[in-house]
Amino acid sequence: MNKQNYCLLAGVMLVSVMASSTVIGAPISAQQQVEQAKQCRSVTSRLDRLACFDRVFNTQVAPAEPTDNQSQKPLQWRRAMTAAQESAPQSWSLTEKGEGRGSSAWITLRASNLSTGFRGSEQPLLMLSCIDNLSRVELMLPEPIEDGRMKLTFPNGQTQYWRNGDLGVVLSSSRGLPAIRLMKALAREDRLTIRSNSQYVDGLTFDTQPLPETLGALRSRCGW
Repeated sequence: MNKQNYCLLAGVMLVSVMASSTVIGAPISAQQQVEQAKQCRSVTSRLDRLACFDRVFNTQVAPAEPTDNQSQKPLQWRRAMTAAQESAPQSWSLTEKGEGRGSSAWITLRASNLSTGFRGSEQPLLMLSCIDNLSRVELMLPEPIEDGRMKLTFPNGQTQYWRNGDLGVVLSSSRGLPAIRLMKALAREDRLTIRSNSQYVDGLTFDTQPLPETLGALRSRCGW
């Protein structure tokens, strides 16, 4: 093969490679990206939905390093777990920070189930609180779950839809008046069994007998 033919062949091969690379690596248009992002919204699983958005927007996610460090958990989760650990083996706790309006207080109730859907049958905590003048009822889970939003029904007939936080370990009711109504209803019962469309929450049972005496700490701080 003479030099001229060799150069011509090399040029053709280079153009072919460049064309192939352009097709394979061609960036999608902004409109295509928007359409793909819209499709991600229909994904029901919270983690799968986030992964879908990561693929669409080419988000570089560093590999997660396994850790048992509780400092990675939300503040309210850490408050509940600390209070429950300090009051063990008692199944409930009352924590008060300051006095009067503007101060904070929270109650934890440990689930009495001997068997749960969590590793080692660890027991979730029900947390009732008045923090920053806002009443809350939350369920603290031992480990993350993917359920993003779930239906909970209580013995008094109240049905609410609770939201799972970004880290998957804190389930929250509506704050303010809905939480206050639920607290009052729970205080009228000796025992609470939650019914839910989530396998991790359905059947969780709590001893609510301490509530009539302990709710006063929340009531005085949040003014209800």
